[in-house]
Amino acid sequence: MSITDVIKKGTMLGLGLATLTKEKAEEFAGEMIKKGEVSKAEGGKIVKDLMDKARDAEKNLTSKISDEISKTLAKAGLVSKKEFDSLAKQVTSLEKKIHKAN
Repeated sequence: MSITDVIKKGTMLGLGLATLTKEKAEEFAGEMIKKGEVSKAEGGKIVKDLMDKARDAEKNLTSKISDEISKTLAKAGLVSKKEFDSLAKQVTSLEKKIHKAN
């Protein structure tokens, strides 16, 4: 069984890469070693590969959520904090100009 097959099997077993903990990955690899499906060295590589995939999945999920929130705010006509802060600076600048003119 290749490392790729093991990772796919782990995913299908419901490890949920976005929420995978190192302990769960080690537990999974330990079971594979016990069953004789992989060597101890391969087990270590499996844990590393699973954790790398988990980090990538988490980053991807976070990015997608952020994009969806931005789209939803734009559709709702709401401004982002960055846009609000920019507008607040412009108002402050205009207020200073008005006070200088008076």
